[in-house]
Order: sequence, then C-alpha cells, then structure tokens
Amino acid sequence: MISRTRLRMMLMSLPDERSSHSFPIPRGGGLGIFLVVILSGLALNVPAHLLVPAIFVSAVSFYNDYHQLSVSVRLIVQFVAAITMLLPSLSCLMPQNLITSAMFTVLMFSFVVLFVVGTTNFYNFMDGINGIAGISGAVAFFLIGIFNSVQADDSYFKNLSVFSFCIAFACLGFLPFNVPKARVFLGDIGSILLGFLFAGLVIKFSHNMLDFITMTAFLFPFYVDELTTMWVRFRDGERLSEPHRRHLYQLLANEYRVPHWKVSLIYGAAQVFIALTIIFVSSWGILYVLWLLALFFMALTFISFYYRRRIEA
Repeated sequence: MISRTRLRMMLMSLPDERSSHSFPIPRGGGLGIFLVVILSGLALNVPAHLLVPAIFVSAVSFYNDYHQLSVSVRLIVQFVAAITMLLPSLSCLMPQNLITSAMFTVLMFSFVVLFVVGTTNFYNFMDGINGIAGISGAVAFFLIGIFNSVQADDSYFKNLSVFSFCIAFACLGFLPFNVPKARVFLGDIGSILLGFLFAGLVIKFSHNMLDFITMTAFLFPFYVDELTTMWVRFRDGERLSEPHRRHLYQLLANEYRVPHWKVSLIYGAAQVFIALTIIFVSSWGILYVLWLLALFFMALTFISFYYRRRIEA
C-alpha cells in the first residue's frame, strides 16, 4: 500500500533543475483536456487511427507523471503511436513510378514519423512556465480549425475542424487554473497529448507540402526556441536528455524576472502574427512561404541569442 504522504508527493510537481516554480504544485491538469479529446473524438467520429494512438501515448505519459519511465521507453511508445497513426496514410506517400516508390516512401514515412515524435516532445519541453502551453495550444488548434474549415469539402474534414476547436476550447478552459498563478500544472498527459495531436492534425489536413509547411508555422515560436536551445546545449557539451532551464522563455521568466503570463502572451502574440502572415503569403506559393519562414527564423534566433548573451556577459 502507498502511504498518504507518498501519494501526495507523487501528485505534486516538485521544483528541480527544469522547474520555474519554487514550491510543490499539483500536476495532471491535462486530464481535463484528455477527457475532452476522448468525448469529442467519439462524438465527431474522429478516425480511430488518430484518436487511439493519441489516447495511448497520453495515458502512458500520465503514468510517467507519477512513475518516472526511462527516456528510451517513452520514445518507443511515441514511435509506436506515431507509426500506428500514420500507417493508414502510407499509400498517399507512394509515387506512381514504382522504381523510386520504395525509397521515396521510406524517406517520407520516416520524415513524418520524426515530425510527430519531435513535435510531441518539443511541446512537452516548452511547457515550463504558467500559461505557455495553454495559450499556444489554444492559438494553434484554433488556427488549424479555422484554416481547414474554410476549405473543408466533406464531413470528414469538417469533423476534424470541429475536433480542433474542441481542443482549443479545452486549452482555454485550463488557463484559469494555470494563469496568472498556477494552481495545477498540465503535466505530461496534457503537453504530450497536445503535441501529438497537433502534429497528427497537420498531417491529416495536409493536401500538399504547402499546406504542411503553412500549418506547421502555427507553432513556429515553439520550434525555433527548442531548436536554438538544443544547439546552445549541444555547443556547451550538455546532455540533451538532462533537465534544464535554458529555453528563451525560461530565461525571460527566471533570469529577467518577466511575469510568466506576460512571456506566455508574447509567445502567443508572436504565434498569431507569424501564422496570419504565413497564411496570407501562402497564396503566392511555397517559395514565398519558405523565404518568409527563413526570415522569421533568423529574427527569432537573433532575439534568442541577444538575450542569452546579455545573461552570459
């Protein structure tokens, strides 16, 4: 039997090398989002190959919130879930030329699997201050829903758009418990689920590479912060699997003492601006989108290293 004290400690998020809080706070608040995903997914007939893997990876993450699993086990679970979700779409990746189909299919399938697993973990890593996961999740899933509801031509895509809106509203519903002061944390059950579903919906809604790149930009600040942080840690000889507080959003909240909710709103505002700009430019073609994303990447990277240098100086 688990003692009451032991159970209470398990339910709390204790401050560590990654935390931006100084006292224990309950975790697992993402359980509400988890339930919304299940109920709305069943009501809207969301395909089982999308819904079931998402539920599976989130449930394992919920277990990990209280019984720490090894990194390798978590990655295996995520890769299995991603492959299971993407297998029904495998035929769409095959070109007509049978000579090149095998190599092309393997490369494309490997890319989208890595995209799903990478986005899943990026979202989890970026959930480190009050409000950032909820605000960014609400923005990203609202944008996916709006972007695709405009061009949805059958009930399948219309239901997925409504499903996206349900997830966005679930993120908004979580915010009062996490902003401005956290009474509960999202936990892995929420952040892993949101990252997995974002990547999954981007792939399901993508009719071509332009759609894929455009919707990926809906979470662009997360990708840039995580990639630049990985580079900094690799440069400094750190193990990427070790907990840390070196993301830009963590530096702003901890070293610069900017209130968490302000940092989260800044990320949300940047997310909206970049996404709307990319949507506007997407009508000009994929090359314009790629050039603009490159400019955004350079600008955000410059901002990141500017504030990092000020701390290191």
